Amino acid sequence: MDRLKLFSVVQSKIKNRLLLRGMLLGGVGVFILFIFGVWAPLAFLSIWGLPIFSLGIFLIGWGLIPYKKFIRLETHPHKILLEDKQLIFVSNKGGEWIIPYSEIRKITYFESKTKYGLRLETKKSRVVFPYFLGDSRLHEVVHANQSNECS
Repeated sequence: MDRLKLFSVVQSKIKNRLLLRGMLLGGVGVFILFIFGVWAPLAFLSIWGLPIFSLGIFLIGWGLIPYKKFIRLETHPHKILLEDKQLIFVSNKGGEWIIPYSEIRKITYFESKTKYGLRLETKKSRVVFPYFLGDSRLHEVVHANQSNECS
């Protein structure tokens, strides 16, 4: 059997939500830096300058770093490789998980406002593979000779 490869997908509605959140938080951070940098007296900034600067940079980072990580999936997606007897998850950061088909009980697709992916229940634990869409080929390959569920 040939290897079947599935790649993670970036959904535009979640990307847009993260971008809006990032722009709002980053905008507040820039606004704080600008307002205090331009109009605050030097005596005030000598005491409160470093905490205000730290707050502004923190808000910018808190807003835009999750967006940057999510966008990285467009160029470096996660992969699921389906081979003859095992499922292999390859992370975009280089990690790899190998799960034999005999250990898999159920594969389901889940989606919320900010997350989506595949939830895989094994005999020992529950594993989430983020940012994958549901695929009917998973049922055919993973459960070809088993009576397990896939939805």
